[in-house]
Amino acid sequence: MIVRMAKIMVMGPLELLMETLALIHQLGIMQVDAEMTSGPEENTGPSFPRLPDRERVLQHQLYEKLKGNIDQLLCCLPSPEYVPPNQIPPVSIETLVSILPSHLDKAGKRQKEMDGLVEQIAEYETYREFIDALGDLRMSAKQNDIQCIGVRLGRDEDIAGLRDFLEDEYHGRAALETVPAAPDKAPVGVIVVESEDAGNVRKTLTRQGRILFTPPNGLEKLDFSGQRERVAAVIREKKALLAHLRQEQESFARQWYHAYLRTRDWIDSRLSLISLTAAVVRTRMCFFIYGWLPAADVHVLEEKLQEKFQGRVVAEESELAEQDFSRIPTALHNPAYFEPFELFTRLLPMPPYASFDLTPFIGIFFPVFFGMMLGDIGYGLILLAVSVWLVRRYAEKKNLRDAGKILFISSLYTIVFGLLYGELLGTVGHTYFGLKPLFFDRQASIVPMIFFAVAAGVVHVIIGLVLGVMVSLRRKMKKEAVFKLVNIVIILCVCILAVSYFTRSMAQVQKPLLLTIAVAAPALLLVGGVMAPLELLKNVGNIISYVRIMAVGLTSVLLAFVANYMAGRIGSIWAGMIVAVLLHVFNILLGVFAPTIHSLRLHYVEFLSKFMEPGGKEFRPLGKK
Repeated sequence: MIVRMAKIMVMGPLELLMETLALIHQLGIMQVDAEMTSGPEENTGPSFPRLPDRERVLQHQLYEKLKGNIDQLLCCLPSPEYVPPNQIPPVSIETLVSILPSHLDKAGKRQKEMDGLVEQIAEYETYREFIDALGDLRMSAKQNDIQCIGVRLGRDEDIAGLRDFLEDEYHGRAALETVPAAPDKAPVGVIVVESEDAGNVRKTLTRQGRILFTPPNGLEKLDFSGQRERVAAVIREKKALLAHLRQEQESFARQWYHAYLRTRDWIDSRLSLISLTAAVVRTRMCFFIYGWLPAADVHVLEEKLQEKFQGRVVAEESELAEQDFSRIPTALHNPAYFEPFELFTRLLPMPPYASFDLTPFIGIFFPVFFGMMLGDIGYGLILLAVSVWLVRRYAEKKNLRDAGKILFISSLYTIVFGLLYGELLGTVGHTYFGLKPLFFDRQASIVPMIFFAVAAGVVHVIIGLVLGVMVSLRRKMKKEAVFKLVNIVIILCVCILAVSYFTRSMAQVQKPLLLTIAVAAPALLLVGGVMAPLELLKNVGNIISYVRIMAVGLTSVLLAFVANYMAGRIGSIWAGMIVAVLLHVFNILLGVFAPTIHSLRLHYVEFLSKFMEPGGKEFRPLGKK
């Protein structure tokens, strides 16, 4: 349901403005409206433009700079495990402002050093991969006038192409040998080349974009055996230093991370309050804050203001004027049964304040339509178990929890309609348990099911039109209200007239109904114009659209019948059971998605269009996320 809102004005001396905004922020029940241009009552003096004063601007600049420095520091620190607030030493913002530069400098240098070590370790690890791949190969450039150049190889075609290139360019003075690398990496190539050609080979391979294994600084003059030992030693040293720096950074983070995080949150709230001062009407002595809050919370705000300011700051509720209705924010609050169905309402734009909340209507009709379509005791019991698991498994995730609750309610209606149709896993209930329909057999009674679905459509559409009449009257659009009322009269007359042709006892009402339609038709044209008949046909078409309830339900029945029929016609018992289970599982999945989509379509298109108009503004109280 849409919460009744109150227009409120909070006023007090100018020096208490920030404290008052902080209290409103803490309560989280009031939305400040910057669009309210109505000034304070007369004799309060002239109002000034709604611009933050110089002091607020300077505060804003200081807090923005401090927030940026804290963000920079937090980026350098690892996020430690959560520390309860009572274990975080209280630190004043003045203290943090004074120590933040030194903390940022130390943490930044430490992080920069760690990043450098990571890059250096990666460089040495890459070169060690090349050295390890060479195995027992031992060569010395000085003794044999030969050098080895390591290169990362690709596919077999790439290896063959490189071999041909070396043969064509160097005529046997350079040869490519391949050495297997780690299983998840490409092989390593070793080009054995004479020293005088080594520089040219390296330049050519670099121009071709190949990855070369180059020794880090200080290793060029060592042979392969010496390089292996030196690389291993350097990697150990750098990893030990990196671990030490990380330990220091983590120790620093455990001590200061949450303190700075809490300070950042405080700065965020302070910045929002400073920005909000532009929405406050100020005089030389006083301030006036205009906004909205639920009518039930007016006394809460008044009590908190009295408790904190002892009458120096007061709240006053104002009467709603006609021009206010386009500005009033909309808040939804529903009983526990209907609250999960807000999951579907949130998919739509927020309704205007003078309209209706769709949630209770979805909460009533959605599970009914769902049960009418699926209507099977066995499927209902399975979905009931799934819904209980969803609610328990995802108790902390609102959307999934709400989806589980909706499925729980819908599965109960599925069981109820399963009893009415006499269905349990299709024909299993009738075949093995003697289950008989209490209402009618859907598979054999298609025409009655069509009438049943259309009757549900008549009720649903008529309720939507009645709500449309009420919305039009609220908005003082009497002509539109009469037009929708005439639509209701004609639709009801046509429906009763159609029933009378199938029921002899109702034959006497046919003439009065025809007379009523004849009188209502000109009235429809008078209040609705030349497009009125098309609107009436549209409403009738919306009612006929509810036949989809029968169609989707019949699909589910036939698929369950096919599953059971095939299970009995396959020679193997186990194969038959597997086929039946697979088809029933598919039918359940289809039976969840198809009824959900079609039920929502009936609400969003056929029902909602009769009374809902977009343009609502969501209620966003200050301080509430």
